[in-house]
Amino acid sequence: MGAETFRRRRAAEAFEADLRAEIEAGGLAPGDLILSISEICSRYQLKSGAVQKAVRRLEQAGYVEARQGSGMFVSDKFRKAPLRVYVGASSPMRGFLEPQVLAYPGGARLVEQSGEADIVCGTGIGVHARAARGEVMAVESRVRTDPPLAEADWLPGAWERYQSGERTLAVPLYVSPVVLFYNRALFASAGVRPPTSRWKWADLLDAVERLRRVCDTDEAGVLPFMDQFTYYVPFLAQNGTGVFSEAGECLLAGERAVETIDYLRRLHKASGGRVRTDRTGCMDDFLAGRSAMLIWSAHTVARLTERQPFRWGWAPLPGQRRRATLFFSEGLSLSTACADPDAAWAFIKQCVADPAQRYFVERTFPFGARRACATEFIRRHGGSYRMLLREIGNATTEHYRFPQAFGVLNRETDGFLDSSKSNRAIREQCALASRVIGGFVGAQGVQLEQLIA
Repeated sequence: MGAETFRRRRAAEAFEADLRAEIEAGGLAPGDLILSISEICSRYQLKSGAVQKAVRRLEQAGYVEARQGSGMFVSDKFRKAPLRVYVGASSPMRGFLEPQVLAYPGGARLVEQSGEADIVCGTGIGVHARAARGEVMAVESRVRTDPPLAEADWLPGAWERYQSGERTLAVPLYVSPVVLFYNRALFASAGVRPPTSRWKWADLLDAVERLRRVCDTDEAGVLPFMDQFTYYVPFLAQNGTGVFSEAGECLLAGERAVETIDYLRRLHKASGGRVRTDRTGCMDDFLAGRSAMLIWSAHTVARLTERQPFRWGWAPLPGQRRRATLFFSEGLSLSTACADPDAAWAFIKQCVADPAQRYFVERTFPFGARRACATEFIRRHGGSYRMLLREIGNATTEHYRFPQAFGVLNRETDGFLDSSKSNRAIREQCALASRVIGGFVGAQGVQLEQLIA
């Protein structure tokens, strides 16, 4: 960055900070006329383009509003009453949202109960449960008329988590995709090309069989397999199906699900045939070079970058019919009890704007692997957080439904990878699991809209 560019940026930041402070202190009241663009340019020695960008940021944050033919005024919507924001203490978003709350114009504060908040940060299941109780304000009209939040800018799966019928219940804020991490050195020594977004299941299986020659298979194998069936749900989605249909019917006995389970059995055998129960041990083996690949949601593998940044690589999870699917996300919703929805909406826009997302990815996000993946992508390719999501999660599908049924799912599918069982026996177990799990879901008397995870 040149010295002149740096000076202009500091001057624009000074103008923006000065105007914020004067409005917040009451020196300028709602409706007051602000200096013209030319006067601001003269006072801060700025070009009009830089001033206009700063004004747009102030306008988006709720401080000012431009009136056609009249000038720029302090926004009538600027609020003195603190905006109440709820984000759970265990949420990965808390570290990002706390400074956003502190910096909000007119004041904002975190509250400990979602029922008393104007804005709630929650997962899809939380948003839908609140919507069922009448606590969520639909925001589709705001989304559709707001260019910074156009639905086309986001992954379809990210929006689907927060939609019900024709209603959009929240704005996606954080999305963690399922990715494939791999050891670059082991791939090179085995003469296997690194995975790409074009990889299919057959490519992964072929790589595993070749990589076993250079891996310590007695210790970890090539691809650690966990004991819970939910660990493999993304493979179902890759094959164009899921655990549940839209109506809540269990799909494990379906043709695509059986095909997926058969593939997982072959992959498990090729990887060394071991089932692991310790996530920490899997990561340690991967970091020590005893395992060539690791499939996990990015937010669970921070230690990869904390200990050995980018000695490993990452790629979308290979697919048969689809590419990688979303694993977890959180979004911001408006409460029906919100006294000033416009001010709350300005807060949401501020949080999900590309500059905020990039800052969030590069500096604030508490999980190292997620941050490093995004930072490396930006370093190599430029672009925004949303571009990253499109790159590693294209053609997403919603697949984590009925979360309270997954305990039953894990129990009923125990032994799917047992090599001593015939394929016929596995198909029979699939059919039995489908009946048991379908009966469990039906007995709960719950609606799908309330259970999208």
